[in-house]
Amino acid sequence: MGWFLVTIILPLFAPVAMLLCFRVVPMSAEPPRVSPLTLVKDGQLCWGAIGFCASGLYELLAQLMNGVPLDPTLSGFLTFWLVAMLVASSLFAVFGAAYPTALECPPGHAWYHHYRLFALSALVVILAGGAYATVHFDLLTLTGTEESP
Repeated sequence: MGWFLVTIILPLFAPVAMLLCFRVVPMSAEPPRVSPLTLVKDGQLCWGAIGFCASGLYELLAQLMNGVPLDPTLSGFLTFWLVAMLVASSLFAVFGAAYPTALECPPGHAWYHHYRLFALSALVVILAGGAYATVHFDLLTLTGTEESP
């Protein structure tokens, strides 16, 4: 449970918690600029997804190097998936820094259209966290007496 708190919960929620701490201190910035949405609207969640993907690839490689019997099809698919999400997360993080989204959503626009990069980064971090948990909890390990060649 400790790994979950340190590698998943802390990187995702610490910036928001710190921002909420700043609300206690009188600041010159107007309240909308101190919104938690400011921290994630431009794809910043992708940095967490990058960490999940890198950790998942490392643990998958460690399992393979230690001779853990893994399903080759599923481990190959998961490797491809982790690399694809790592590349996508990197691109989303760069695009968000280069082309920031306005804080206020224009009237008549759905929030998920205006905050497209936030929605994509939230999806990617959920998928990357799931893939990392799959590797971490050895869900690819072959069970029983059958082993694939």
